[in-house]
Amino acid sequence: MVLCEVHHQPPPDGAGQDLRFIELYNSNPFPEDLSGWYFTGDVDYRIPEGTIVPGLGYLVVAPRPNDLARAYGIELPLGGFSTRLGPGRGHVRLHKRSGGIVLQVEFTADAAWETGSQGGGATRVLSRPSLGEANPLAWSPSVFLGGSPGRPEPEPPTDTTTPTP
Repeated sequence: MVLCEVHHQPPPDGAGQDLRFIELYNSNPFPEDLSGWYFTGDVDYRIPEGTIVPGLGYLVVAPRPNDLARAYGIELPLGGFSTRLGPGRGHVRLHKRSGGIVLQVEFTADAAWETGSQGGGATRVLSRPSLGEANPLAWSPSVFLGGSPGRPEPEPPTDTTTPTP
C-alpha cells in the first residue's frame, strides 16, 4: 500500500463542502484486504470490515465522503471522520490491524515541501515513490486542480525537443 495523494487544504468552494481526502494505491497485482487497518496522526479512522482494494487499484477516504463523491463524480469514498489535517501541515500514519505501521508521512509548510497545495487547490501527489513518503522531494502538486481521487495521476508533460548544438 502506498499513500499516493493527499488533499489537506482545498480552497473554499462556497458551498461549505469538505473536499479533503487521502488516497491509497495498491501497487500489487493482486487484491489487498484492508479490513481493520486504521489511520492515526491527524486522521483517526478505522477501515471497515470487507474492504478489499483491487490489484493496482485505489482507495479514497474522506472526512465527508458524500461531498467528495458529488464534487468529483466518483464512487462513494470511505470515511466520515474528523481530521486535524490543515493549512500547511499534516501527519498521517496507516497501521495494519495488528498495529504495525505500514506507512507514515508528515508534511509541513517549510520550504522543503512544495507549496502549490497549500490552499491553492492542488493536492500533494507521491510522484517519486522510490524516495519514500517521508521525503519532501517525493511529492509534487497534482496535474489537476483539486487532484485526481480514485484514478491515476497522469505523467507530467516532458519537453521532447532536441537542443540545437
